[in-house]
Order: sequence, then C-alpha cells, then structure tokens
Amino acid sequence: MLKKMMLLAMAVGALVAFAAPAAMAETVITNTEGEPAAVITASSNNLKLTTTSGILDCDTVNLTGDVQNGAPATIFNIHGTATSDVHPLSTVGECPVRNAEGKIVTGGRVTAISGHMSLSGGTATVSLDFTYDITVAAGVFLNGCTIEVNNAEVTYTTTGVITFVQTPMSGGASDPASCADVGFLDGDLALDGHVDN
Repeated sequence: MLKKMMLLAMAVGALVAFAAPAAMAETVITNTEGEPAAVITASSNNLKLTTTSGILDCDTVNLTGDVQNGAPATIFNIHGTATSDVHPLSTVGECPVRNAEGKIVTGGRVTAISGHMSLSGGTATVSLDFTYDITVAAGVFLNGCTIEVNNAEVTYTTTGVITFVQTPMSGGASDPASCADVGFLDGDLALDGHVDN
C-alpha cells in the first residue's frame, strides 16, 4: 500500500512539473557600453512612409525612448524627428515626396513621431504614430495628417535592427479630411545598442 501511495505521489509531482509553464526569457536592451539601457536612441536612413499622396522619403529618422527590460523588453515614450538634406521646395527640414518610380514630385515634413514597442524572441510589436504635412500640388497642402503603425509584428536582430517590410499603416487627418488614410512603412530602424534575448 505504501509503495502504491509513493508511486501515486511521484506521478502527481511529475504531472505538476510537466504542467507548470516555462518562465518567459527576459529580453535585455543594452547600450553601446554593453550595460542595460534606461534610455535608447534609434536611427534610420531608409525609412519610408508610403501614402496615397506619395512616398515621404526623409534622409534621416531619429528616435529616443525609455527602456524597461523584462519579458518582453519595452521601449516607451518614443519621440523623434525626420529630416532631409534634400529640400525639394527650398524649405529647410522638408523631405522629398517621391512617386512610385522614385522621382521627386513634391515635398513634405514629418512634424512628430511618437509611440512604443515591445521586443521578445526576435519579434517586435510596434506602434508608431507619424504626424506630417505634405504638398500634393503647387499651392495645395495637406497639414496635420496622421498615419500610424498599430501593434504590428515585425522582426529584429540581436544587433538591434528592426525591419519593416510593407508594414500596414492607417490613420486620418485633423486638417483636412483628404489626407491619406492607408499606407505602408518600409525600411530599417537601428537601435544604438544590442538586444539580448
């Protein structure tokens, strides 16, 4: 009888151990010194916003965010800027707007970038809001347009490169109602550090 009870106890113990969920591995974002980061910067020279009014193609996008390492790691309070060395309408800070063939047709300006993201196991869940003005024709401007990536799952590498490939965007406008309401985000965003899964 004792032997049966011991076997039963072992079986129950094994079942409990088998059923216990595995702890989620912590993801740690480190800075350039290899230390866990509290704040991280990121940059891109190929991030493009494709809207129905054209492809907003800024030379440089820079972001900064606060970091909370864990399972997953999160980057929050993201804010950023986008600039360009090419000023198609002779306006400082203006970025080229290209057509599908890559020709510069007008100009635009990203006035704000905000959002947050979480990283774990090679997948980043990203929400980024872009506010922009765009020139659609001579003397015709769309101001205060917004378009966002909303909880999109994209890939990242341990070297901190987050890659967007035809990542869907949606949004609206505060002024006027004819801003693009759909689009895509393409390009790479490189963290100034590493990601240890």
